[in-house]
Amino acid sequence: GAKCAKGATLRSLKIEPSYYRFDNTSAQIYECSKGGDDACEGGKGAGNELCGEGYTAALCSRCDTNHYRDLMTGECSSCDDEQRFITPVIFVIVLLLVLIMAAGVAFYKPLNAYHERRKDRITQVRDQGTLLLITGQIIVNLQSAHRYSGGGGFPEPYDSAVTAVEMIAMDVFQLFRVDCMDGAGS
Repeated sequence: GAKCAKGATLRSLKIEPSYYRFDNTSAQIYECSKGGDDACEGGKGAGNELCGEGYTAALCSRCDTNHYRDLMTGECSSCDDEQRFITPVIFVIVLLLVLIMAAGVAFYKPLNAYHERRKDRITQVRDQGTLLLITGQIIVNLQSAHRYSGGGGFPEPYDSAVTAVEMIAMDVFQLFRVDCMDGAGS
């Protein structure tokens, strides 16, 4: 985790990328596990001096002020980034489509008649979809809880697949970037 050049002291020790130490007088070096590849840049120094842009705190594990943790990548992104609106926009569009469909079934006679004729099948599909959604939420939240407690993610490619569908957890604070609304980092 460190490069020890001839004559190096603890204060002049160069920390490698993806590693962290709390104090420049400490010989203990820790692997950065929560912030992704960009979190701990390494270099000479200690603490936040070793954190990449947008990262802060112990092991560069939190997003700095005016940054949020991206659901898809797990990395800290700037609140000024235009891409932060993609997930909430998709979520709102899907919600509007569901509301339009519900209104169509309720108020449009031919659609209402179709619904009545196939009510059992529609209910069965709805129930299966609900079970699938809830199972997905459980899997996503298990991965989040495991990472939060200091564990790694699931094995690849399962980890990438679960990360890609994290929006189904419907965490409103993550979906709508609450950290960017008040200017605080997560």
